[in-house]
Amino acid sequence: MADRSIRCFSLLILSLVLAISSMSTLRAQATSADTSALHQGTIAFQVVDSATGYVIGSAAVAWGNIDPSIPDPLPNASRADRFGKVRLNLKPGHYAFEMVGLGYLRSRTHFEVTPGMNLKVTSNLDSITPPRELQEGLVDARLRPGFDLVHGFVVDVLTRQPVAGVEVHIEKVGKRAVTDARGYYELYAAAEDVSEAGNPEDPPKTSTLVASAPGYKSYLEQYLIFVSGSYSIVNMSLERGTGEISPGPTPRWMLRRADSPDEPSAKTEPPHPETAPAIDKRLLEWLSIPANAPRSGPGLR
Repeated sequence: MADRSIRCFSLLILSLVLAISSMSTLRAQATSADTSALHQGTIAFQVVDSATGYVIGSAAVAWGNIDPSIPDPLPNASRADRFGKVRLNLKPGHYAFEMVGLGYLRSRTHFEVTPGMNLKVTSNLDSITPPRELQEGLVDARLRPGFDLVHGFVVDVLTRQPVAGVEVHIEKVGKRAVTDARGYYELYAAAEDVSEAGNPEDPPKTSTLVASAPGYKSYLEQYLIFVSGSYSIVNMSLERGTGEISPGPTPRWMLRRADSPDEPSAKTEPPHPETAPAIDKRLLEWLSIPANAPRSGPGLR
């Protein structure tokens, strides 16, 4: 009986020793992981359709360290989740990235990754075939003298899915429209007759487009200029909550005149904000390869 008690006590002591050892190992691993994370940087991509703002479910991101040279093809790739998101934890260095999606033209960029960095990037891909609502021939047929066709898509800022039933109106004018199942809306805004303006040096009048829906903050797109016989594409992303949100005080009208091919289009975007050093010739050549050239990520051809 005494021998059995001694054996049970010994087994208990052994179990405690093993448990303490296991806890120490797990704690050391967690500490090591935390230390490793501090020496990494994070880049979170979200890949969306440039024309609609919809998430691209077929998206993928390829990447590779370009110090000292750009690998071809890029050696790493990750598929996006259902929200079009790819989150990468990378060691410090200079990286090239290529975003692709089925039915879309490729997009390329580069960033310098630094320890502790946490960067969010929205990557807009151009569809090979534009959505039917924005196809140029169909849009031109809907233009009216004296009016600007204001239209676009409204999506949820997190899911990048279309939001139906959103009321869109021009502030202080009363023109209203409601988004359909694709999040699309259109309305005709009376255009200012520039020829009858008093002082030609006076800035043109601007208007504000407001989108509102239950459960979302009101979205204000400001500084819109309406031109007769033209169309303005204004896409909006709604945030859940109360109150209102505006892109900011910088004028952000997206205007394309039907009779002026030199007018900026809705696809015109400022250059990507770069955190990397000055672009050298090799990187510039890589970035300049046509968007419809063969894809360069593993499994992305």
